[in-house]
Amino acid sequence: MPNWCYNSMKITGTISEITRFKQTCIRTDENKQAQLDFSAIKPLPPRADASLAIEHWGTKGNAQDFRVTVDAPGCYEFRFDTFYSPPVPVWEKMAEMFPALEFSLRGGEPMMEFVFEGTIQGGKLELEYKHVPFEPTDPKPDKASTSDNELKRHSGEWEPPF
Repeated sequence: MPNWCYNSMKITGTISEITRFKQTCIRTDENKQAQLDFSAIKPLPPRADASLAIEHWGTKGNAQDFRVTVDAPGCYEFRFDTFYSPPVPVWEKMAEMFPALEFSLRGGEPMMEFVFEGTIQGGKLELEYKHVPFEPTDPKPDKASTSDNELKRHSGEWEPPF
């Protein structure tokens, strides 16, 4: 079972540039659900395995559990999960592809005890990591004995402590 890295992105810019981002990077999966598609940003060679995905994307697979939180003129926000680490090479490619957009990045991996926040502006990625001690809890938390933050982490709504 993988450790999940929780990622949150806020994109601001012109309506036309945000539309271009969505048309380029958001695909519909086999269940007709919107999905951030790393291969649309930084394609893998044919027959790529997990080690090649890690090299190209910074994580061993595509984005998982994509969910849009804001879709308004000039602003597009969403969350997604990745295996073990954030998709830094994908973000570097996004910086090249969308220099007119501004991205705010946040997230973390509680079991590896790190959080991050950063920006993509003017075609450049800046990212800061912090170590955050973490105490694991029961994987099936009981509401009576678990804090709100722990419940959010187990439901995929965990917020890094920035």
